[in-house]
Amino acid sequence: MADERNKASEATVKALRKLLLQICKTPEKYRSDKALTKALKSQGGLYAIYENEELGIKSTSINTVKRVTAEIISGGFEEFDKLRISARQSIEEVVKKDEAPNKRTRAGLAKLVKQQEDDIEDLRKVNFALLQTITEISGDIKTIAKTRSESVRLDKSQQTIKKMMAMLTMNSEPFNEMLDQSNITPFRAK
Repeated sequence: MADERNKASEATVKALRKLLLQICKTPEKYRSDKALTKALKSQGGLYAIYENEELGIKSTSINTVKRVTAEIISGGFEEFDKLRISARQSIEEVVKKDEAPNKRTRAGLAKLVKQQEDDIEDLRKVNFALLQTITEISGDIKTIAKTRSESVRLDKSQQTIKKMMAMLTMNSEPFNEMLDQSNITPFRAK
């Protein structure tokens, strides 16, 4: 009985692998399969919930999939799960491509204009925040330059750097990423 279950589990994993490879090659065929696209979002969704009798795929526990993939697939479960993620991303790319504005139609051009107007508005907000940051930081730098005590100057320069970094993270993506602070040195007047 256990041997039959092992064979069935192995057949399911092989069928899943074949399906995932096909999705990676031709994702446009699978983009409208809502059950499959939902199942691809998680390990549990694909292995424990998704079934397709036509393809010979039956629901299986994640532990069984891990055991079987370790035996029959080079790279084991990690490689198998990377294939699941790759298949999901392939379908998502096809869907995004379909949703992209089409410059050949009036509706597509209107969508593109709206998207660009939103981008311009986002950039205006980022620009305003950066101008505020520059104005405030320049005032702090003037204060630091006038400070005579080196320890106070060092402390104020570090506080100013922290303030600047905090202000920059308030921007929208991708302008909110922290800069590498390893190349920033505190201001020291000679």
